[in-house]
Amino acid sequence: IEGKGFTALVLTTGSWPHMPVDQMKPPADVKVCLDMFRRYYDTKTKNRVLQWINERSTATLIGYFTGCGEGKKGARELTMTAHQATICLTFNEAAQWTVGELIEMTGITLEEMRRPLLGLVAGKYPVLVCINDPKVKKLSPSDVIGFNDEFKLQKRNSPCLYRS
Repeated sequence: IEGKGFTALVLTTGSWPHMPVDQMKPPADVKVCLDMFRRYYDTKTKNRVLQWINERSTATLIGYFTGCGEGKKGARELTMTAHQATICLTFNEAAQWTVGELIEMTGITLEEMRRPLLGLVAGKYPVLVCINDPKVKKLSPSDVIGFNDEFKLQKRNSPCLYRS
């Protein structure tokens, strides 16, 4: 797909520890890539079931931040988990969402949502902000999350936004 890169690493269940399969709903652009790969995979294999382990998936997004410069000068590559990328991509549709709305749109449960969302809101590089409590430590479904207009990052490539 033009303008998008996609790489899949396929491992058999015998070579990977058991990981729970979550119910995350990938963004539309990502779903197209997943579906294309699944069709390709199905033509090359017999009797194998392809399962996406989102917990171990990563993504690199390019964001344009006014605090980093105008136009392409403001472009920053952000490497993050699949859950974080799914959350971030929802902000292409609206400037703010409640945590409850993010849960509904992404299919990520509140328990699964807390860690990646806190990494985006309260981590070293806060791409998002909790509007009703900027110093939030624990998220609830009624918290309002918005894009951080004051986000600044000197380097073009970010370190990972994961939160441990």
